[in-house]
Amino acid sequence: MITSYDRNAQAVRMLRVGFRVPVVVAETGMTALKVRRMARDVDGDGRGRSGSMPAAYTMAASSSALMDISLFAALYRSMGGEAVLRSIDIEILISAYNLYLEVRESHLSHVKPVLTDINRAWVIARDIRSDLAWLETCEVDGYHLTVNEQRTPLGCPWCQCRRASSRKRSKGTTETAARLSREG
Repeated sequence: MITSYDRNAQAVRMLRVGFRVPVVVAETGMTALKVRRMARDVDGDGRGRSGSMPAAYTMAASSSALMDISLFAALYRSMGGEAVLRSIDIEILISAYNLYLEVRESHLSHVKPVLTDINRAWVIARDIRSDLAWLETCEVDGYHLTVNEQRTPLGCPWCQCRRASSRKRSKGTTETAARLSREG
């Protein structure tokens, strides 16, 4: 059983990590008023910590954005197992987000970040739990995310990127060969 002390401690930890008031309210069951007061105590003013959260489909606006959020989703699923499909574990979410930041910096620094803060990572976790986003498996790349109302092509974003890249290289090679054959 979660005590009031445990709930308060979790709320303070979440606020210190950067979670916004609506997320802390959703995860702790505390009132928004109490969480806003805690936020003021934690950071001095508490402003900028409320407002509505985006939907996952707004974060999947391009194939590169889908790659970015799929990276987080894959790490989150790998760290949390099947349990993340049914509930959000804040500690796993924080750990997965921190690992995402490390991996992203070393492997995807050329792609514009979509998960600009931990609240957006929570949205992905929430939508996975709520069946508004699904983790699908690619035999080549592992997990990737598909979101409700997705406007980008369905399928593995990494495979799509490789196909598009090989088409560009192939087109360039063909054009070069055609030019050389005309000149030759």
